[in-house]
Amino acid sequence: ATASADKPHLGEQLEEINLNLHTKTKPSLVVESMSDRWLTKEEIKQPVSITYNVSGVVGKITVELQTKIGEGYTTDSTLLEAVNGSTTQTSGQFNITGSNALRLKFSELITAGNYQLLFTVYDNDGSIIMTIPYRFIVTD
Repeated sequence: ATASADKPHLGEQLEEINLNLHTKTKPSLVVESMSDRWLTKEEIKQPVSITYNVSGVVGKITVELQTKIGEGYTTDSTLLEAVNGSTTQTSGQFNITGSNALRLKFSELITAGNYQLLFTVYDNDGSIIMTIPYRFIVTD
């Protein structure tokens, strides 16, 4: 032991080094709530509210509606008509920006079945970083 702050335990300080660590921050997106995960055909006629929390995303986020067919899900661009009042979509994907609250307007042609909202997070280069499914059921 030593009383000198410049001398570490059992030795002399030889050199001082500054160390900088650089880490990549992984973005996250969590769906916090939806009006209900079991929606009737009557309830689906009104816009459905959903809230999500996002952090660390520097690219874009999209949401799309997928229908369960067999063991998998397939995007159906006709059953989700608008997101936050916007009807602009590309192959069923709606860009979402700004607010962490969404108002989803579904088509009245939606039938009883299993569905999922698929949130996709992209980086600035357009590569997919992650996808987050949020499943719900429509009943008669």
